[in-house]
Amino acid sequence: MYGKMHFPEKSFVGASDSNGIRLYRYPETTVSPLGLPIRHTVYHEALHAAGPGFLEDEGQDGVPRMVAYAPIRLEQNQPPYMLVFTGVPKSAILEASNHVLLRDFGIFLLAIALTLVSGWVMGGRSLGMRLESLADAADRVGSGDRSARVAEDSDIDEVATLARSFNSMAQALEHDRQERERTERKLHLEVRRRRMLLERSRDGIVLLGKNHRII
Repeated sequence: MYGKMHFPEKSFVGASDSNGIRLYRYPETTVSPLGLPIRHTVYHEALHAAGPGFLEDEGQDGVPRMVAYAPIRLEQNQPPYMLVFTGVPKSAILEASNHVLLRDFGIFLLAIALTLVSGWVMGGRSLGMRLESLADAADRVGSGDRSARVAEDSDIDEVATLARSFNSMAQALEHDRQERERTERKLHLEVRRRRMLLERSRDGIVLLGKNHRII
């Protein structure tokens, strides 16, 4: 059934027992074989969750994913006897969100163009200049310049409201970009730190799970 739902490439569905041992995975892979523990971070989060949830995780194959999980219980007050997971690559999710962003900008620019035409037809040169400024700023944002802003001190209430809405949207996009860059920098530093630790260590390193199994 999962295979027929056309999920993005490198998506998966799987299940583990209450000790975090992988019981099932589709599609099967040699990187995550059955009978071995799943990633401890994912296991710990799902085991102690009251119900279904989401988390971000880089799988054992090195692919960053958004993972949905659900603890399966016989009764509400009992610990789960099985954990079910499904993951989708973050790149596929971001690609979809970018398509939505471009579509919304297209609609926004179309609305600006229609309003601009009506403004010029009715002789509203001041209105037209304001809307030209908005259209130019929208084009800059669509090209990647998240710092683009427009003046909000218009005598026309509708234009001022539109300008404020545009500035709020552009500010939110800039904040999202900065937050994503900070996250990527932290991830890069953490990966680099762990790689250096493993490469330079002269000692053996053993990772133990919560149940003292060697990971």
